[in-house]
Amino acid sequence: MQPVQIPIGDVQLNGTLFCPEKLEGKAPALLSIHGGGKSNQERAFEIAKLLSAMGVIVLTFDMHGHGKSPGELPQLSRKDFLDDCIAAYDFLAAQEKVAKEDITVLGSSFGAYLAALLTKEREVSRLILRVPADYPDEGFETPDVEKAEKEMGTWLAQAKEWKETKTLRALHEFRGKVLLIESEKDEEIPHQTIENFKAAVEEEGQLTYVLMKDAPHSLRDKPELQRELEKIVVDWLINQ
Repeated sequence: MQPVQIPIGDVQLNGTLFCPEKLEGKAPALLSIHGGGKSNQERAFEIAKLLSAMGVIVLTFDMHGHGKSPGELPQLSRKDFLDDCIAAYDFLAAQEKVAKEDITVLGSSFGAYLAALLTKEREVSRLILRVPADYPDEGFETPDVEKAEKEMGTWLAQAKEWKETKTLRALHEFRGKVLLIESEKDEEIPHQTIENFKAAVEEEGQLTYVLMKDAPHSLRDKPELQRELEKIVVDWLINQ
């Protein structure tokens, strides 16, 4: 568990690199992208430790305006946060021991939205999307993401074809394996949004869908559900 600084423009993002104790040759890697609002990289530390013990190099990081990274949320757009993810991916891929052809991206909520978009910018082997959010294409470069979320109303609950949003188009064109995790009692992401993500995955056998019974959107104060999530992710990766 090594604190790192990820350069982007004139500033640096706060990150943490988890490396297996003994590595012979190149190792698979995973980039973890946290959610929006008050979320930060620390929520992924436990799963990062588990994966590191399995021989996976893991990078967690705080996007602008989150955790210990600089930035004011009302001044930041979805494009800014995607740029953060690209910078973090490039930092991870540049590590000497990382197998660049074997990088998984894990995202939660807003982070899952960004993870899907990242596949259009960089080579991603697998996607793990937990309670993924989606957004209209309009406003991608408009600051204050949280304000935009409050104005979306029933948009998330509407059925959409894969051509209708950047996220769904990216997922439709992605050819790697996808793990999609839904929370049964999610109070933020409607079930229809999950159905939209399911329908966007094109190839048979490409998607694994898991429903976490009785789980809310955030697992922050739910240690048992956090352990369940960790097992879901680890078991799925082992079988890929």
